[in-house]
Amino acid sequence: MFKCKKPKGGKAKTIRKIMITLRTKITIIVSLVTGVLMVGAASYEAHHLIEQGQSLERENQAVQIANILPSVSDGLWDFDEVRTESVIRGLFDARATRRVQVIDPTGAVYLGLARESAEAPAAVDTQPRLTRDEARQAQVPWNETRLQTLKFVQMDPTRWQALAPLWHHSAREPQKFIGHLLVEYSTEESVARSENMLYRLLIGGFFIALLTVILLSIALQYFVLKPVNILMHGTQAIAAGNFEEPVGLRTNDEMAILARSFETMRVTLRDFTYKLQDLVNLRTAQLEEEKRKIQNILIHINEGILTFGSDFRIDAEISDQLSRILQESPETIVGGHVLDLVFRTAQLSANTRDEVKASLFSIIGEDLLGFEVNSVHLPGEITRGPDGAQILDLDWMPIVDASSGLVSRMMLTLRDITEKRNMERQMQETQKAHELFMRRVSDIVQAGVGRTDKALDDAELRINGLLDRLRAAGSLTHQESFPILHTVKGNMRSLGFEPLTENIHLAEELILQQRSGKTLDQERLRTLLESFRRESAAYRNTLERVWGKRSHQRHHFVFATVDQVLLEIREDLQKAGITIQRLDVQDGFVQWSAQGMSLLSDILLHALANSLDHGYLKPKARGQTVGPFVFHMEAQPVDANVRLVIRDGGCGIGMEALRALYQQRGRPFHEQDPLRILFESSVSTAGEVTTRSGRGVGLFAVQDLVQKHGGEVTARSTEGQGFELDILLPRAIMGQESRTINAA
Repeated sequence: MFKCKKPKGGKAKTIRKIMITLRTKITIIVSLVTGVLMVGAASYEAHHLIEQGQSLERENQAVQIANILPSVSDGLWDFDEVRTESVIRGLFDARATRRVQVIDPTGAVYLGLARESAEAPAAVDTQPRLTRDEARQAQVPWNETRLQTLKFVQMDPTRWQALAPLWHHSAREPQKFIGHLLVEYSTEESVARSENMLYRLLIGGFFIALLTVILLSIALQYFVLKPVNILMHGTQAIAAGNFEEPVGLRTNDEMAILARSFETMRVTLRDFTYKLQDLVNLRTAQLEEEKRKIQNILIHINEGILTFGSDFRIDAEISDQLSRILQESPETIVGGHVLDLVFRTAQLSANTRDEVKASLFSIIGEDLLGFEVNSVHLPGEITRGPDGAQILDLDWMPIVDASSGLVSRMMLTLRDITEKRNMERQMQETQKAHELFMRRVSDIVQAGVGRTDKALDDAELRINGLLDRLRAAGSLTHQESFPILHTVKGNMRSLGFEPLTENIHLAEELILQQRSGKTLDQERLRTLLESFRRESAAYRNTLERVWGKRSHQRHHFVFATVDQVLLEIREDLQKAGITIQRLDVQDGFVQWSAQGMSLLSDILLHALANSLDHGYLKPKARGQTVGPFVFHMEAQPVDANVRLVIRDGGCGIGMEALRALYQQRGRPFHEQDPLRILFESSVSTAGEVTTRSGRGVGLFAVQDLVQKHGGEVTARSTEGQGFELDILLPRAIMGQESRTINAA
C-alpha cells in the first residue's frame, strides 16, 4: 500500500520534546496560578477570620462588660470595694484581659486590677489613674462630655481598651454619671492564634493547592492533554501514511470538533491516497511493461541503439546488437565518443566529420528548430571498412526535455543494411539482366529468328577473324578491318541490334583515327571487339534458350535474303514518305551455298544502303523530286561466272557531283570511267557522316568483297535515271544452276 514519507527520527523526538515541554509549562503555570489563588484566598480568609474573631471577641467582651456594669456602678456608688473588686475580677476570666480600672468622674482610679500575662493572676493596679496622654488617647472626656456608650479603642497593634460609662439609677435621679469602667485587652494571643490559624490555613492551602494542582493536572491530562495526544497521535499516523487508524474523541467540546475535522481529513486523504495508489500502481505497471518491452526490444532488436549528450559520450543504455554492428565490446562502447566509434572506419572526409560535429553542437541544448535546420548535415548512410564491406543506415532522433522544451540528448539508431544493399544490387543486376534478356528476345522476334541466326553466324565469323589476325600480327590496318567492321555494323543495324551496332560503330571510329594519321589504339580495339563478341554470344544464348539450338545445315535462297535486307530499309523509307513501288529479283540458281549467300547478302546490304541514301533520302533532303522506290536484282550464270546486276530507280549521280569529288581529292577527272572514284576508300557524296553512310565505305566494301572472291565490279549511273552495279563472280561459290525464277 502507498505510504507517505515518515518524519525523520530527529523530527519525531523534537515533536515529543515540544509536547513534553508544553505539558510541563502548562502544569507549572496552572500550579502557580492555583497556588497564588489558594494562598491569596487563604490569606484573605485568615485576615477575614481574624477580623471576624476580634470583632466577635469584642462583642463577647462588650456583653461581659455590659453584664457587670450595674454591679460595678452599685459598688462604686456604695464605695464597696470588695464587691466591686469581686465583680471586676470576673473579667479576668478572659485570657485577653490585662487591666481593669474603675474611674470616678474626676478621672481618679477608684479600683484597679492588672496582670502581665494570661497565666498571671490579677493584682491591684499600680497605676492609680490615667495620665493625661492616656486619657486623651483613650478619648475619655474627663472634664468634657460624659461618655454615653461602650467604646473600644486600639491603643497599639496588640492592645485594645474598652471604656464604658458607669451610671447610677435612683428614684430621685434616674440616671447619674458616676464614672468609667476601663478594661484593657491584649491581642497577642488572638494574633498568635490568627497567625497560627493563618499558618495552618497556608499549610492546608498548600496541600489543597497541591491536591488541586494534581487534580487539575489529571483533569488537564484527561480533558486537554489526552485529546491533544490523541490528535497528535492521529496526525502522526496520517503523516506516517497510516490512514486506517481513526482520529476520534468521545467528547462534545472544541477538541472533538477539531478531531472530527482531522477525521474528515484522514478519510479524504485515505480515499485520495487509495485512488492515487491505484493510479500509481497502474502507471507503475505500465512503466514496468514499457520498460520490459524496451529491454526486450534492446535485447532482440536487430538494430544498434545508443544515446549521448553534449559531451558526445555514449550512455550506459545500449542495445545488445550495437556491439555486433560496431564490432566493439560493450565496455568500449559505453562512455566512448560516439563520433569516434561510429565514424572510425567510415569512408567520410575530414570536412564531413567536422560538419557532423558542428551540426550536433548546434542541435543539443537548442529547440527543435535547430534539429530541423541542421539534421540535413547528419549522414543517413555510411560505408565502413577500408573495402566498404559494411553499410550502415543512421537514424538521428532528438530527445526533448519536457520542462525546458530543449533538446537534451540525441538518440542514434544504427542498422546494418549491408546484406540488404547486396541483395538490392543483386536484384538490380538480375533485373538488368532480365531487361537485357527481354530486349534481346524482342530484338530477335522483330528481326526474325532465322535472319538473326544467320547474321550472328556471319558476324562471329568476321569478328573472330579480326581478333585472330590482331593476336597474330599485334595490329590491324584500316584497309583490312574497316570494310569488315562496316559490313558487320550494317548487318546489325538492319537487324535492329543497337548494342552490337554501337559497339562496332565505336570500333569504326577508332579505325578512322588511324586513317587520319593517328596511332591506332590496338588494346582499345581489342576490347571493343571482345565486347562485341560477348554481346553477340549473349544474343546467341538468348536465341538458343528461347528457340533452341538451330541447325546450320540448311538451304539458302535469294528471295529470303533480299526480303531480309529490304526489312531494314522499309522503316527509313516510310519515315521519309517514300513508297516501295517495285522490287524485282531474277535468280538463275535453285540454291546457293552458305558462302555464296553470305557474300550476296553483304553485297546487297551495301548496295541497298547506297541506293537508299544517295538515290532517295539525300536527294529528297536537298529538295529534289524523288519517285517511289524501285529496286532490281538479277543473278544469271555467264560461262564460268555469275553475273549480278543490281539497279535502283533513284536520282543517280550527276557529273557535277563526280567532278567535285575529283577536285576534292586533287585528281584529274576521268572522262571514260568517271564512276571508278566511287570505289575508292573514304569517298562519299554524302554531306554528313551517320551510322549508315558518309564514310565512303559502301561501294569500297562491295569492291573489296568482290575482288577478294576473284571477281570484278563496274558502275553505271545517269543523273535522274538511277544507279547500277554490274558484278562478275566465279561460279563455283554460287551453287547449282537452275531455271530462271522471276519474283516481284
